[in-house]
Amino acid sequence: MKKYINQDDMKNVNLIDVFNLIKELKQTTRKQIEAITKMSWGAVSNITARLIERGLIVECKAEKSNVPGRIPSFLMVNGNTHYTIGLDINMTGMKAELVNIKNDSVKTWKSNSNYSDKYTLMKCIVDFVQKILSDTEDIQIIGLGIAMQGIVDADNGISVKFPACDGWENVKLAEILQNQFNIPVWLEHDPNCILLAYSENSTNHDAILLRIDRGIGMSLMLDGNIIGGMGMFEIGQTVIDGTTLEDHSSIIGMEKLYNKPFDVLVADANSGNPSAIAVFDKMATHLATSIYNIQKIFNVSSVILCGEIMAHSNLFMDKIQHINSEIEFAEIDVNCASYGAAIIAVDKAISLIKE
Repeated sequence: MKKYINQDDMKNVNLIDVFNLIKELKQTTRKQIEAITKMSWGAVSNITARLIERGLIVECKAEKSNVPGRIPSFLMVNGNTHYTIGLDINMTGMKAELVNIKNDSVKTWKSNSNYSDKYTLMKCIVDFVQKILSDTEDIQIIGLGIAMQGIVDADNGISVKFPACDGWENVKLAEILQNQFNIPVWLEHDPNCILLAYSENSTNHDAILLRIDRGIGMSLMLDGNIIGGMGMFEIGQTVIDGTTLEDHSSIIGMEKLYNKPFDVLVADANSGNPSAIAVFDKMATHLATSIYNIQKIFNVSSVILCGEIMAHSNLFMDKIQHINSEIEFAEIDVNCASYGAAIIAVDKAISLIKE
């Protein structure tokens, strides 16, 4: 591991910092960059010239005014040259999203998939990525981000376990796709991608996200940063009254308790069946208790809920909100995981910029 930073390293860091500042400000001037970063005028001029040369930013003239003198110009990120792809792999299929380096969504694709075994699923993924790259062969793709359910080792790009697929264990997914298509690939746990997508259009930088489907996943954001690592925040495995949260509050757990498919459970509960209503009441109590405890531990008052079960929130949200009256709840569509994966790829790809 490198234990020192040389001059070239500092140049690369400054280049990335200036790009990210321009992206954050939407449009700015060299003078503003100089004032904010405390870099010299010469350094700012050289860095912005490099970014313009590479097509990462553009310089635009301000609109003409009645004030005499030189028309000022401003810098902004170029949304027409570099793109990333976000790929969401989940139990219901696959979705991909093309995003530019301004974090604007440009195009989406969807595909069915076969989860019968590891090799079949891998072929589905490779074929889908191949189609997307064929559709985008005329533009520059600088990275691929993947949102994955199950247990994910994001640091090493390994899908450790994907319960929906037989034999899918310790799959070096990022490495396989990177070697196949010769582009950088990054892997991330899907709740983190969903929470990042939520934060892109929110001023709230402290939040907890729970994805409630056939299992339960969690993501935590503090001060705008995703907190965690492989095996952390496995809230579904936390114990209440000798059973796990997933035993009572996931779709699989509720099906086992009711001994019928989930759609039948929902229909019966909506029809007033006491046994079905009792399953949802127990689900709500366990989930509300877990949310209460998480909120107290991390002192985060914003909780975002998503997942298939949220389509039936009329059966449980009143109780959850009653127990957690101090929490602000929001919902988000899980389909934004592909967008979150793409913006992760944007940040990672930009970090690879060299002076």
